[in-house]
Amino acid sequence: MIQKICFLRYRQLISILQKTGWIYTFLAVCLLSGLFLQLIGISKISPYWILFLPISYFPFHQNRKDKRLLQQIFLEKTWLVFLFEYEMFSIPFVVWNVLWSQNWLYGSLTIGIVALMARLQPNLAINWQGFQLNHPWIPPSQFEWRAHFRRNGWGIYSLYLLTIVIGVWHWAGFIGLGVVTISLAGCYNHCESLLILKLEHSSARRFLKEKILTQYLLFGKFVAPIVFWYIFRFPEHWLAYLILLFFYFLNFVVLILNKYKSYIPNESVTSGNVYVGMILLGMLLPYFFPISIVLFVVFYPKAIKNLQTYFYA
Repeated sequence: MIQKICFLRYRQLISILQKTGWIYTFLAVCLLSGLFLQLIGISKISPYWILFLPISYFPFHQNRKDKRLLQQIFLEKTWLVFLFEYEMFSIPFVVWNVLWSQNWLYGSLTIGIVALMARLQPNLAINWQGFQLNHPWIPPSQFEWRAHFRRNGWGIYSLYLLTIVIGVWHWAGFIGLGVVTISLAGCYNHCESLLILKLEHSSARRFLKEKILTQYLLFGKFVAPIVFWYIFRFPEHWLAYLILLFFYFLNFVVLILNKYKSYIPNESVTSGNVYVGMILLGMLLPYFFPISIVLFVVFYPKAIKNLQTYFYA
């Protein structure tokens, strides 16, 4: 019976991961991996990191599909099932955190936050319509950014804040800048109309150069506070962070070139997911970064050639 229950929970977890999405799943796995490394003593991170443990549970808690079944079985005590599952998973991390830091505060707060989350109704619909974001720092001409932030602004700003918070970790820049770059990948998932493409440009080459330049300036404006914060925290690594920023910008440009090398007016671009995966690998395996140089050299002439068919049609 216990084996069947464990197998059922495993299948439910896989289903929840698929529903949650790979970005949040990846962030949760990174967070839990960091806490696990602290648990076994490999990594000595700050003790308040345990407070981020409930954050990794929340996307899974929101997308649980067994709510109705558990309510039929346990009625009003369903939340106790959630509480038991989450606390059983949290206790090893909390106990180690208390023993390692000699401080009960962070562990107690974590237990309390997890208990509060268990009381929340799964699949809670949060209406963000009453909270409008204007994004005044994005120029009106940057329609891709404005559309992407209009749809996903709250999530992007949350990730942005998270990258600043993890700046206390020594090599947070490898993860932080990568997360920000990934959050912007959705700007280039849809091709604009041919009228917009040819509105202010007379040639494909000129259009692409100006597009890359304007996106470079906007990307730099967006990530500059994070880079300055990391350099302020660890000034001895300023060169490493600037090199890292260069490669992430190249990855960002590859996403732009991928859009225009396969440009079809008013159509969606799905191949960008491959390059988002490459950025994820680069966050874990830095020797993947030079691949972006090769892709830039290959994609740039292809993008110009493809755009020329529309400019000179």
